[in-house]
Amino acid sequence: MYNESSFDDLNRYELVWRVSEDDTLLASGTEKVDVKLREEADFYIPFIEELPDGRKAGEEYYLTLEVRQKTDTLYAKAGHVMAQEQFLPPETLQQAHYQPAEGSVEVRDGDDSIVVNGSDFSFSIGKQDGMLRDYTYRGTLLMSEGPAPNFYRAPLNNDSSHDKKWKTAVNNQSLKEYEIGETKDGRQKIRTALSFPEQPGLRVALEYIVEANGAVTVTMTSDATDTALGNYLRIGTNMRLPAGYENVCWYGNGPVELMSDRNHFAVVKKYETTVSKLFYPYLDTQDTGTLTGTKWFTVTDPEREEALIVAGREDVETSALHFTVSDLTKARPPYELTPERDTILSVNLASQGAGNKSCGPDMLAEYLIPNKQEYSYEYTLIPYAAEEGKNLTELTRPYRNVEIDEGNPAVKAFEKEVKEIIVYSPSQLAALLDLKAIRLMAGRGQSSQSKSVRS
Repeated sequence: MYNESSFDDLNRYELVWRVSEDDTLLASGTEKVDVKLREEADFYIPFIEELPDGRKAGEEYYLTLEVRQKTDTLYAKAGHVMAQEQFLPPETLQQAHYQPAEGSVEVRDGDDSIVVNGSDFSFSIGKQDGMLRDYTYRGTLLMSEGPAPNFYRAPLNNDSSHDKKWKTAVNNQSLKEYEIGETKDGRQKIRTALSFPEQPGLRVALEYIVEANGAVTVTMTSDATDTALGNYLRIGTNMRLPAGYENVCWYGNGPVELMSDRNHFAVVKKYETTVSKLFYPYLDTQDTGTLTGTKWFTVTDPEREEALIVAGREDVETSALHFTVSDLTKARPPYELTPERDTILSVNLASQGAGNKSCGPDMLAEYLIPNKQEYSYEYTLIPYAAEEGKNLTELTRPYRNVEIDEGNPAVKAFEKEVKEIIVYSPSQLAALLDLKAIRLMAGRGQSSQSKSVRS
């Protein structure tokens, strides 16, 4: 740790560390911080020893560091976090094994709609507009309609140069064609191709793969390269949940709304809030409540046991509000808004960053979504009963990918070749501990060969 200050020692702070297995805390500790002006010091944090030897496929481990105030000051209370960072230590991981639920799903090709029924669930897809409607689980309506394609957001103050034609691009969607089939593992598959009268060159396809437990894996593919539309503001889908679905819980970035170019402060953990609290009343109403890096997201009703949880194959953006994109776009000051009783759930591949154009330079290129290619993303809607007390991280794990780290090639070569390390002097202890830490971090569990140390 390096103390950049020219005026204060760091002994007024303490370093707090936490090791988590997904959203479960494994261990934590507090280290004293005493670094003089413009000096540096090494700290040993024993987080590696806290990682379990046997780990489930698909699990992720996080090391979170926080520098906190030790005592009250004029500007902050004791415990206030002055700085923080989170690390995903390099570990060899495997994706969780996926096994489709046992049972049958009936798909009936009716005159006006495609009707899907399972033992505990049902829904339909209209042949006029291709919209999925009335998803019901154990007799409870969980989603009245959706997912509907959405490529717009209520403009930010910095969005002055966006292509406004995206605002109405998906109005009056219609079903162009559909296909009913079956996957290799026996799940039912329905693919719909949509068309849009205001943008005939916009091609959007939604594929639904349905399991016997009611889980519906949604893949949306969009291609606007045959249009004159500019950069996307957002690529996503919106769903409508019935009134009463208010309590929000998610695992991913937080604790507040984020943008793709405004999320370095975020910490991955499990958070809880409400749909109403996700809305922030900006004086000039604009997009709000978006969360980046979401692994799973659920909205529950305290009066109902049944709910839906969203699990992204890769991390997705999510939000849940009592306002539609149109509501937020039309309003100027927030008092012009009237919240709906329903909840509008959004699951997005990505959104354009916030940028600085209202008072500075425009968006950095890496945070733009150029209309130069086809885009596709996948997530799964999983019904569950809250009273069963299921671990939602475990429930969604087979539907989520994790970052795979094959390990440091140098460490793997080291473990393969080195059979023995000889230490001649106590002064070499620090170097040996460093070597052990590197081996544990980058090569943990990758070799069965044993190494001996003699002194």
